[in-house]
Amino acid sequence: MADACFTPVFTPKFRPEVSGPPTCKMNWEPLENALQNAGDRGATGVAAKHDQKARVEAATKIISNRQACLNDICNPARKSVSRIIEVVPAHLSIDVENGMRETARRLLGNSSMMPINRPDGDGREAWVSMAKVMDARLQTSQEQCPDRKPDMSAAAGNALRDVLKEVCGEQFPSRVAPFSSGKMFKPTNAGPPTCKSDWSSLEKALENYNPGLAINAAAKHSQQARFEAARKLITNRQAVLNDVCNPSRKTMNNIHEVVPLHLAGTVESGMKETARRLIGAPGGLGRPEGPTELEAWVGMAKVISSRLQTSAQQCPNRAPDMSEEAAQALVDVLKEVSGASFQRKVQPGHAAGCSIM
Repeated sequence: MADACFTPVFTPKFRPEVSGPPTCKMNWEPLENALQNAGDRGATGVAAKHDQKARVEAATKIISNRQACLNDICNPARKSVSRIIEVVPAHLSIDVENGMRETARRLLGNSSMMPINRPDGDGREAWVSMAKVMDARLQTSQEQCPDRKPDMSAAAGNALRDVLKEVCGEQFPSRVAPFSSGKMFKPTNAGPPTCKSDWSSLEKALENYNPGLAINAAAKHSQQARFEAARKLITNRQAVLNDVCNPSRKTMNNIHEVVPLHLAGTVESGMKETARRLIGAPGGLGRPEGPTELEAWVGMAKVISSRLQTSAQQCPNRAPDMSEEAAQALVDVLKEVSGASFQRKVQPGHAAGCSIM
């Protein structure tokens, strides 16, 4: 897969090299000792709302299964649970591990371990993704997956979910697995995704420079900026689709979203709707109703917005994808299409040999 959103060949800003799966490297001994002497330690915050037995059960599972948890959170090749799009880059595994430790500490209550402050920047986002993956991977009943035992009781699961959200600082909706007839494997897709929809009407609108009526977010931007952004998206749609669904990006180490390959068609539909609104063409698609499909649109919007290069200073070795005005139009419409409010990750100017994408 091309490791760029709009241009497949460039000199990239590489992720730090990490060989093999991540391993736990932090000191868990204070938590293990607290677990062995799990008296009533006076939990605070959201943990205090939950029964001590439930909290200790949840903490026990994290502490005793910390290596498997860490591997799963940083695993770009999960074979099950297709609704999860978050993958924390392996070089941020220390941040993930610290988030897990702080979660266990709060569940246990006043332990001998000092609190771990929420990090800034990429570390903070690693905590959010950690919480979302653990929340979505949690099985609390036999009916959710008859082929394996639950991870913990429903009461412990509720305690863990509440504390995870407090630790990461984001009150996201829990993705509780529904009842299932078996393990929820991802559909198998061989090779990179390919664009399969008909883009001809959008291509004709570009060729004829025949703008329709731009409304809502698109209407705030000039026709020139909107068409510049739409042209880049339409003419580079295959590279964009590959990048949104690429679990092996080597650049832009602060992007955690990877949309599963089997949702490539959903991503492509979101890209088409974004281009249509930029041009002001008639028709249009409603936002997906299913939570998995909607999250694919959100992942698409976040990846595209964060992979934009709008100045030569951001990457001296390649031409910008588009002007800043066009990029702002694209980002605004992506947010409207996906229904998500997020901060665009703008790469500042840096030295030669780097790339925003």
